[in-house]
Amino acid sequence: MAKKDQIKPVATQKYLQIERIREGIIILKDGRLRKIVKCMPLNFDLKSEKEKEVAVYQYQNFLNSLKFPLQIVVQSRRVDLSAYIEKVEHASANEINELLQKQSTDYLDFIKTLSEQVNIMEKSFYLIVGHTVKGAVEQQTFIDKVLGKKRIGLTDVSDTDFAAYKEVLQERTRTVAGRLNSLGIQTHDLDTKEIIELFYNSYNPEESFTQHMSNPDQVTAPVIEKGQDLLKQAGVVEQKADGTPAPPAGGPASSQEGEVKIDQAAAADIGNEAKTMRKTTVNQIFNRLGIKATDEQNTEAVLRQGIASILDVIAPGGMNITPNYVQLGSYYLRTLFVYTYPRYLQANWLSPIINYDTTLDLGMFIYPVETNILVGQLRRKTTQLQSSLQIESEKGLVRNPELETAVGDIEELRDTLQKGETRLFQMGLYFTIYASTIDELNKLSKQFESILGGQLIYTKQALLQMEQGFNSTMPLLDDQMDIVRNLDTASLSTTFPFTSAELSHHDGVLYGINLHNSSLVLFDRFKMENANQVVFAKSGAGKSYAVKLEAIRSLMLGTEVIIIDPENEYKALAQAVGGSYVDLSLNSSQKINPFDLPKYREGSGETGEQLLRSTVTSVHGLVSLMAGGLNPEEDNLLDKGLYETYALRDITSDPASHANTPPTMSDLVTVLQNMSATESLVNRLAKYTDGSFAGLFNSQTNIDMNNKVTVFSIRDMEDELRPIAMYMSLNYIWSRVKSDLRKRMMIIDEGWVMMRFEDSAKFVNAIAKRARKYYLGLTVISQDVEDFLNSPYGRSVVNNSSTQLLLGQSTAAIDKIAETFKLTDGEKFFLTEAEVGQGLFFAGNNRAAIQIVSSYTEDQIITTDPKQLLEMYGISGGAGTEPAAPTINPNG
Repeated sequence: MAKKDQIKPVATQKYLQIERIREGIIILKDGRLRKIVKCMPLNFDLKSEKEKEVAVYQYQNFLNSLKFPLQIVVQSRRVDLSAYIEKVEHASANEINELLQKQSTDYLDFIKTLSEQVNIMEKSFYLIVGHTVKGAVEQQTFIDKVLGKKRIGLTDVSDTDFAAYKEVLQERTRTVAGRLNSLGIQTHDLDTKEIIELFYNSYNPEESFTQHMSNPDQVTAPVIEKGQDLLKQAGVVEQKADGTPAPPAGGPASSQEGEVKIDQAAAADIGNEAKTMRKTTVNQIFNRLGIKATDEQNTEAVLRQGIASILDVIAPGGMNITPNYVQLGSYYLRTLFVYTYPRYLQANWLSPIINYDTTLDLGMFIYPVETNILVGQLRRKTTQLQSSLQIESEKGLVRNPELETAVGDIEELRDTLQKGETRLFQMGLYFTIYASTIDELNKLSKQFESILGGQLIYTKQALLQMEQGFNSTMPLLDDQMDIVRNLDTASLSTTFPFTSAELSHHDGVLYGINLHNSSLVLFDRFKMENANQVVFAKSGAGKSYAVKLEAIRSLMLGTEVIIIDPENEYKALAQAVGGSYVDLSLNSSQKINPFDLPKYREGSGETGEQLLRSTVTSVHGLVSLMAGGLNPEEDNLLDKGLYETYALRDITSDPASHANTPPTMSDLVTVLQNMSATESLVNRLAKYTDGSFAGLFNSQTNIDMNNKVTVFSIRDMEDELRPIAMYMSLNYIWSRVKSDLRKRMMIIDEGWVMMRFEDSAKFVNAIAKRARKYYLGLTVISQDVEDFLNSPYGRSVVNNSSTQLLLGQSTAAIDKIAETFKLTDGEKFFLTEAEVGQGLFFAGNNRAAIQIVSSYTEDQIITTDPKQLLEMYGISGGAGTEPAAPTINPNG
C-alpha cells in the first residue's frame, strides 16, 4: 500500500497580508495601504435613554459623512496579572510589619479569588482607513483572483508617490478623528512601533500574554530592534540624526527612511561589510550578547540571523488551518459571520458581545454606497415588485403581504435617500472566538449564537473559510469573507461599537469591582498626568473607608502616607501599622513650628533664596489666618517683618544658614513691635504668643515623621483653631515633602474646612498644582460639596485632580456635582440611588461604576462602622470611654 504524500510545512509568513510598515502606514502585499486609529470608547451603560439617543444620532451623522470604506475592530484580550502578583509578593517579602505582611497575603488571595471568578479582560478599539497604490485592486473579486490582478512590485513605491498616498490617508484619518472627537471618543494614530506590537499580539495570542512586546528583552522570537542594535554596535549599520538606521550603501530602494525592514539583498551587503570588521571587536559584542562567533564565516552567519524583517516579528510560531477552526499555538479560533438581521434592532445591541469576558476579535466592515447609483437601482427594483403584484392580482391570487411590505419599504427608502436624510451602506460583521480547547470553542460558539439569536440576529460558522474569516477580523481592512448586507444609516447606527466599561491600568492598587462587567479596577494614579484625587460623598456613603483602603494598599507597595485627620478616624490605622500619630491640641505635648524651613536638597532645582521665599509666603498666609485677615498696610509690613525675623537667627538665602534654629512666633511679634503701624496686628497675635493659645503655636517642632504613616489629628482642637491647625500641619508636611523626595500620598479629610478661608484654600490649591513635581499624590475628601465647590480654589483643586471618586450623593447636592463633573442623567440617578461603597470612578476622560471591596484583614483595620467597632472592642451598649486601637492577630 503506497504511503500518502506528507504535507510539506510552509512558513507562517506566507499567510500574512502585510509586506512592510512604513512611517506608521501598513503596506499590504498587493499594494493596498492602511492606517490604524485607536479609539477610546464611551461607557454607554451610564447614559440615560435620551443621552443614548443623542449619541446614536451623532453616530449617524458620522456615518452619513463617510466617503470611503472603513473597518472597525474590537479586540478583547485576557489580562496577565502575574507581573502584578509577583510585585506584591516581593513587597510583602520585604515588609517587616507583621500586620502589613498579613494584609498583603490576604490582599493577594483576594485578588486571585476575584480573578478566578471572572476573566479580567482588556478591550481595544481600532478604526482602519485605507487607500490603494496605483494599479492595485482595493476589493478583489473572484475574476480578479482568477486573472491574477495582484501585481508584483506594487509595494515598491517611490518617495514622491508614497508622500501623496500618505497625505490622502492622513486626510481621511483627520476627517474620521474629527467626527469621532465630536462624539466624545478620543483617537490616537498608531505609529510604527505600536502597529508592530498590535500585530505581534494579534498573531501570537499565547506568547503575547507572557512575553510583552513593550519589553523586547522578554521576547524570545527575533525582534527587529535586537537585530538592528547588534548591527549598530558592530558598526555595520549607520544611524541617522533621528536615530533611525540609514540604508546600506548600494542597498535596494525598499530600504527607505522610517521603514522597519532590511531585505536579503541588504543582508548580503551587510555580510560583506562584516568581513572587514576587526574580529576582536565583533567577538566582544557577541560575548556581551551571549553569542558564539569563532571565525569570519560564523560572524557573517550570526549577523545575517540578527536581521529580522517585520514578518519575522509578528508571524505566529505555527498555524494549523482546518475546515472548522484555526489553531495558533495552544489557542483554537473560530469565525462566525452574521447573515441576517431582524426588521427592528435596539441601539447598542452589540454591547453584550463586546463586553463578554472571553478572548474575542470583532471585525465590522462599512462600505458607503453612492446615493445616485442606488436610487436608480431601487427604481428598477420597485418596478419589478409592482409588476409582480400586478401579475398576481390579474391571476386572481390573494394579496401578498410580503411583496407589499417590500414595495413600501423601498418607496420609503427612496424618499429618504432623495431628501438626503439617510444613506445606504453595505456591512459585513464577523466574530473570531478564541478558546483553549475544542470543547470550550464549541461551547462559546453556541453561547454567541444564542446571545445574538435571542435578538433575531442569526450567525453561521465560516466553514471551509476559517483562514479567510480570521484574516477578516484582523485590523487590515481586508474583507476576505465578503458577506455583506444592505443597511441604511439608522439601522447601521444601532451597531454603535465604541462602548465599553473597562477602566484599569492592571497595576497600582485595587479600587473595587467594575459593576458593568464584574472585572477588577486595578489602577495606579501615579501613571496619570498628576496623582491628585478628590473624593465627594454624603456622610455614611463610605468615602473615608475607600480612602483608607487605598492608603493601606499603597503602603503595601512602599508609598508613604500622610493624613490630616479632623475626626480621629485614622488613629487605629496609624497604630496598627506602627505609624506616628500626632495629636495637635492645646494640651498636647507635640508641637509644630510653622517657621521650619525645608531641608535644602542638591539637584532639586530650587535655590536657597527660593526656599526662603516660599517659606515666608506660607508663614505669611498662616499669620493672616491667625489674625483674621490683613489690610494692605499690614500685609506689606508683615512681609518685611518675616524676613527680619529669619535674619534674627542668621537665616538668609544661603542654604548653609538654613540649618540654624528657626525663629518662633514670639520672635515675629518682637520684630513687629519695633515697627510702626503694627499695633493692631500685634494685639491680634498676642493670644498666640502670651495668651491661651501660646503653647500650640510658639514652640520648636518635636514630632517625628520618619514612619510609613503619619496622622495629624485635630479633633480636640477648638473649632476656631481648626483651620489654623490644618494649615500649619499642611505647611509642615509640605516642607518635609520638598526636603525628601519619595513616593507619597497626602490625605486631607473634610477638605471643605480649608475652602472656607482664602489663605488656607489658596495653600491647598498651590499644593495640588505642585504635587506632581515632588512625587506626591494629594487626596482631598469632602462631604460638604457646596462649601468646597463654591470656592474658586476648590474648583481649581478639582481641575488639577486627574482622578475623582464620587460615592453616594444626596439629592440636594447632586445638581452641583453634576454641573462640576458633567454628569449624565444616568450617572446622576446612579449616585443618588447608590448603596454604601458604590460610586463612580473617574480617570481622565474615562469613568466606570465600581463597588469598593476589601479583604477581612483590611476591613478589621479600617472600618469606621460604630456598631462593628463596638463588637471588635467587646463593648456592649454605647456608653463608656473611647476604646484603644484594635489589636489584630497577624496569624488570623
